[in-house]
Amino acid sequence: MEEMTLKEFIHFFQSTFYKQLKKERFCCCPNCNNRAIRSHVFQENRILKPIAKDSKVYQFHYNNLFNPQKIGYKLEGINKAFSFNGYCNFHDNGLFAPIEKNNENIDWTDKYNQFLLGYKSICNELFRVNVGIETLDIVSKETYSTQSFKIFWAKSNLNGLKLVLERYKNLFENYLLEQIECDNYSFETIIFPFQIDLCISSPIQIEGIRSYNYNTGMKETNIVNMFPYNGTTIIILGYSEGFDNNWIKKISNKLQSKNSIEISSAIQDVLFHAEFHCMSKNLYDEIGVKMQKFLDEWYENRTNYDMELKYTSNILSDYISKIANFK
Repeated sequence: MEEMTLKEFIHFFQSTFYKQLKKERFCCCPNCNNRAIRSHVFQENRILKPIAKDSKVYQFHYNNLFNPQKIGYKLEGINKAFSFNGYCNFHDNGLFAPIEKNNENIDWTDKYNQFLLGYKSICNELFRVNVGIETLDIVSKETYSTQSFKIFWAKSNLNGLKLVLERYKNLFENYLLEQIECDNYSFETIIFPFQIDLCISSPIQIEGIRSYNYNTGMKETNIVNMFPYNGTTIIILGYSEGFDNNWIKKISNKLQSKNSIEISSAIQDVLFHAEFHCMSKNLYDEIGVKMQKFLDEWYENRTNYDMELKYTSNILSDYISKIANFK
């Protein structure tokens, strides 16, 4: 086999990734063999449209671990942003009806609604993990030799993450579909009386001494959902019982501090751990020249799952200070 140049390999990886991303898939709900349609993690009309100028938002992209130049934000239409081929039409419209209401306000402190949105976060992440594994399987057969170890390392990480996500997916399905009470996963909802034009949805794993339960095979996994809603900002923090949960406790305390620096620091800490997020054009322009330092530090921390990360940027401090009006 003729060896690829690094440039050729990066192009091959990228094109393979996007091909797998668009691949036809089946509904991820259990025992359903219907074809999946494009599903939005967040409701398009009530959540994405209010922050979408000309129906577009800036979505974060990090799709190529071999090319740091591929990290950044890309302007995308909301019909594509925050979407994935996850559920069939029946489940997308039926199962998630309680959090897809257009004419009624949704109670985001309700346990069932929290679990529904958390389930979407898990399925979306699992979808992207599977795309990554499939991509690495294909490129490993025609790999550029100096990238072999990086591919092996990435596949090992993704396969481990897949196992953990599938266990949480089963846990959430037992509650949502089988009505089996779930006492070992909880949510906390924080509501700001002002709108932050930022959407985040991600299961987040933090490494620590007690981050893995060998009895259950579960790993400490936080689910963070943040989005604007009716002029307010909703932040839903999910956490597994039986773990220390020190990171999510720190985030919660900062978010409830009524201090714009602490709040912006907490949100940025979440951004460093979450690939799946988008923002309005207004917020993107407001951040301006601060963005590049954030992107550089995000890339430096991309494989760091510790509770404390090393960074100095704070891209949201001025923005939140201006809109929050804390006394």
